[in-house]
Amino acid sequence: MSPHPKPAVLEAVAFGAPEATPEAIAHVDSCRLCQNHVAALRNHRAAFLVQHPPDAFLAKIEPQAPQRRAWVPPVLALAAALGTAAMLVVPRAPVDSAQTKFKGELQLGLRLHLSRDGRPATPFDVRDPLFAGDVIRFVTDLPFAGHVSVGSIDAQGRFSSYLQAPIPEAGPSVVLPGAVRLDAYVGEELIVLAVDAAPVDPATFERRIRAVVEDAGSLRAAHDRGFGPHAVALRILKRQGSP
Repeated sequence: MSPHPKPAVLEAVAFGAPEATPEAIAHVDSCRLCQNHVAALRNHRAAFLVQHPPDAFLAKIEPQAPQRRAWVPPVLALAAALGTAAMLVVPRAPVDSAQTKFKGELQLGLRLHLSRDGRPATPFDVRDPLFAGDVIRFVTDLPFAGHVSVGSIDAQGRFSSYLQAPIPEAGPSVVLPGAVRLDAYVGEELIVLAVDAAPVDPATFERRIRAVVEDAGSLRAAHDRGFGPHAVALRILKRQGSP
């Protein structure tokens, strides 16, 4: 029997992604172990969708905007972020660069939506401060489909990887999966979103962000300089106390 396909390929087989090659499909058809793996992926995704219907979730985020179905990853795990937050982490999966589509003059953008004290999420002005316990989600204007990475670096040099996910559909106001609950860190930090044609592991993404900040000399200078043609950054401030 041929070697077992890599997890990302089995994930593609489970959900009919372009990376599901005929060889991988044939292997799964003949391998009980891989069949069980594919079935588990599908069951995890089905269970998540029952608990978190995409339409209802997005309606709370953007009640006045046309709803956009974001791809919901099959496996979600709760993890502590390295610095400022805890979030839902989504697994990495390959993106077919041949599927990349550019849309007009839409510019890559990043905005935050904020939920505070359990209230529905609403657009947040980053000129205002954030506080411990605030829950934020990321909304992007995406001029081309690709693998999206989101992370932050604070004034103490702590880096947090928030999101690594393929986003197969470009367009305005794409609500990214996952949410971040802020901890008690006080100070300035940068949130950076980057889009690549292929998956980028969190360590590589972190090195990329740190290199820009170290070369610029400060978070403010790095924000003003930028992180490349397919990246965008927000500068936020967290304060003590409550709003």
